[in-house]
Amino acid sequence: MTPNLSPAQRSLRVTTVLERLETWVAGRSSAILVTLTVLEVTAGVAYCLILGDRVRYPDEQLYLDYAANLARGHGFTLDGTHLTAFHPPGYPLLLGFLASLGASLFVMRMLNFVLLGLTIPCGYSLLRGSHGPRAGLFAGLLILAYPVLFYTAGTFYPQTVAAALLLGGMALHWTRHPSPWTSIGAGVLLGWGVLTVPTLAFVLPLLLVFDLTAWHIPWRRSFLVLVCSAITIGFWTVRNYVVFDRFVPISTNFGINFLIGNSPATTPNNGPNADISAYTSAAERLGLDEFDRNSYYLSQAVTYLRSDPGHAVDLYLRKVLNFFNYHNELRTSSESSPLRDALMLATYGPLLGLALTRLVLLDRMRMSPLEGFIAITYLVGALVSAVVFTRIRYRLPLDVLLILLVAAFLDRLWAAVAGRAGSSLGNPEAVWQP
Repeated sequence: MTPNLSPAQRSLRVTTVLERLETWVAGRSSAILVTLTVLEVTAGVAYCLILGDRVRYPDEQLYLDYAANLARGHGFTLDGTHLTAFHPPGYPLLLGFLASLGASLFVMRMLNFVLLGLTIPCGYSLLRGSHGPRAGLFAGLLILAYPVLFYTAGTFYPQTVAAALLLGGMALHWTRHPSPWTSIGAGVLLGWGVLTVPTLAFVLPLLLVFDLTAWHIPWRRSFLVLVCSAITIGFWTVRNYVVFDRFVPISTNFGINFLIGNSPATTPNNGPNADISAYTSAAERLGLDEFDRNSYYLSQAVTYLRSDPGHAVDLYLRKVLNFFNYHNELRTSSESSPLRDALMLATYGPLLGLALTRLVLLDRMRMSPLEGFIAITYLVGALVSAVVFTRIRYRLPLDVLLILLVAAFLDRLWAAVAGRAGSSLGNPEAVWQP
């Protein structure tokens, strides 16, 4: 029989097991990282084979239409005739490039899974520099185990690409071996991320603030990143001005999205399901082009908000809360089920709970600059998203950042349980700064 162990002996045994496991992992961190990445991409190949040429959501076809027309030399157009600036161009241009090379739907869908796989080494790079390789491996495991990322990568939607661009840009900018080329690369990736999901534009000023106040990075390096981001975005802005003789920084769909999120039919969770047909019919009768429609929809939403400011504030606050929801009302009812909601709750719930616990322990466990940046970015993301409407899919690029925050916290907990809470892995003042 196993003798009864005292609490001290049990603690020593746990510590010994963790130390042995840590030693084993430390010697194989690179191999584990590659394995996690390959597993993600390999699973993506299998999923793409299962999906075949099936397109599940109506909006997916829009991106495929852009790609087909770009490949045929018709330009950025949905109908093959009329050039447009309605949708952000980042993702359609990537698909269009693949289509011009003769890529099949399988290959174009695999782009998402390859980029999802690359978020694992990008997250590892960020956390390895700020907290250590163990935290980076925690992030890789959590990305692999977060099913909504995998599911969304199987759709022709831009959020997976945006997440990879965001993490890639951050990893290049906060690399341990900076150079002008890493700053240029970071700026291009972050700028393309904004062209893919314009909501991410708020990350750029936050990054500058943290560079100057928390990281104490030379301002010239941060300035180069912002300039390269602005140039990347500016190419599309110039295109819009040349083609349409209008100043359109990225796209003309903000007006309709703002109206969808701020109309009499809007609820905190119905998102694009809100019925704004009265406004779209009016725009049709007036014969407005896409630019004037954008202005019309925006003005109608502002008029509605001004008519009842109290309701507007209440709706906005409830949309902020809905940002953290595990369930959305879907237009395509066949893609919604109690099982999927339960899976989302079982995976997002613990992430959010651990992140909140991390904030509660702020006085006892000081945040590293990276943790602080992620926490503030996620919270500001909720405030920015609620200006229009909040959806799980639109939140996913920021959910990847949330995973990094939780991975850093798990690393701290591991160090504390192993009796090493005072080591460099548990002390943000003792770790590397970019």
